[in-house]
Amino acid sequence: MGYFVNLPLSWILADGQWLEWFIAEGLSPEFGFDEAGVEQPLPWHQGIGERLRAAGLSCSVHLPFMRLRPGSPDAAELRFTRERLNRAAELSRVYGAAHMVGHPAYIAERDGEAGSAETPERGWLERFCETWRPLPELGGCPLFLENIRDQSPRLLPGLVKALNLPPAQVGICFDAGHWHAFAGGKKKQDLPEWVKAHAPYIRHLHLHDNDGSDDQHLGLGKGDLPFELLLSELDAHGLRPSVTFEPHSGENFMDTAAWFAARPKAAAQIGWVAPKGSGLPIPPENEMQVF
Repeated sequence: MGYFVNLPLSWILADGQWLEWFIAEGLSPEFGFDEAGVEQPLPWHQGIGERLRAAGLSCSVHLPFMRLRPGSPDAAELRFTRERLNRAAELSRVYGAAHMVGHPAYIAERDGEAGSAETPERGWLERFCETWRPLPELGGCPLFLENIRDQSPRLLPGLVKALNLPPAQVGICFDAGHWHAFAGGKKKQDLPEWVKAHAPYIRHLHLHDNDGSDDQHLGLGKGDLPFELLLSELDAHGLRPSVTFEPHSGENFMDTAAWFAARPKAAAQIGWVAPKGSGLPIPPENEMQVF
């Protein structure tokens, strides 16, 4: 496994020290393509990409999601969504991204057949597929759909199948924190069922911790998500996905580093390399999109 660490582009806009810190630490970023970042001119993006390549670092991309509805029945809303996602995919190619992560934005009560947690309405599914199918070619890299507030482990596999893209172009990003907080995972303790259902398509992981009450994006070990069980289940299915850690501060990331330092077996399975941990930047105080 290799790993990335989330870095919203708006953080770089607010304080360039973030990019410098990632380069100094040798960390490969998963750039959060928030609204402010996507709207920057092309030379700005090219400059960041050149800095990373010069440092020998790779990157990945988390596509925008705020105000976007990939399966919307509203023509104007759908057009805006597709324009924004297509622009982000084209920028992903500029960065030479290893992959793109996208939010399906499926809400069962609104988009499901009779409110189904796993069966979308036919019209929604057709619009959804038309929105996402072009992106791997535009971005020059695979697209991984992420579980957000999914209430069934069978939703994402169904969406991946519906896209009917080559296996090299599409897969699932399993977010363990979202399972724990949004799908009732803490109470149900059904992680093996979720991993098994997603296993044929899991290509990437998003890792962060929480106490089950909300999507807190803590460092590993600061909540009660069963990470060692997750790694065991992945191993049982022969899965070695890449990983993005999603802390919301440098301190959260160092908590994750401490967790791995105490667990050499887990560190070896992930391919963890300890950061130097010097000169942590301070996250911008203005409200940021949560990735």
